[in-house]
Amino acid sequence: MKWTRPSPSMVISLIALFVALGGTSYAAINALPTNSVGTKQIKNGAVTGAKLNAAVLKKYYHLGGTLPSGMTEVGDWGFGTTYGGGGADARPVFTFPIPLAAGLDSAHRIAVTGASATHCPGVGHANPGYLCVYENNNTNTVDPNDGNIYNPELFNGPEGTGKYGFAILLSPAGAGDWFISGTYAVTAP
Repeated sequence: MKWTRPSPSMVISLIALFVALGGTSYAAINALPTNSVGTKQIKNGAVTGAKLNAAVLKKYYHLGGTLPSGMTEVGDWGFGTTYGGGGADARPVFTFPIPLAAGLDSAHRIAVTGASATHCPGVGHANPGYLCVYENNNTNTVDPNDGNIYNPELFNGPEGTGKYGFAILLSPAGAGDWFISGTYAVTAP
């Protein structure tokens, strides 16, 4: 068989191919050192339950598991009625997806009617050991205050929250339909 000399374009193409393959192999092996990606490098919402190994989530969802210290969970809250009399109060209860190790005392639950408040820097956030109940929509409802948030397990007992959630006393501002809603954030102490 007769050997023919490769053309210059073939040589350049082969060199480019080997460089590309070598670079890909290098990147696959040496891309990131172990444990080099942390909280600062991950954008909020980038990691979801579907992207995590079930074994990682298992410790949070097993019977008796509690929210780890410093971790925050968020949720929605609200109530509304078409009751026309205007005089009825409501006491809806909201549960935490992952319970706290213990309830929070009355000094650690805050009703937020604006964008933020002390210990509640903004929607989706709460300082460690605090429940922040952010009001978003309000039609004909009295703005709740800190004292309206209570532990549903102790209906007439000390105010604060339960380890499994909270309740809130809501009242209409006048006759007719009324509703209120928002979000909450709780961070484990």
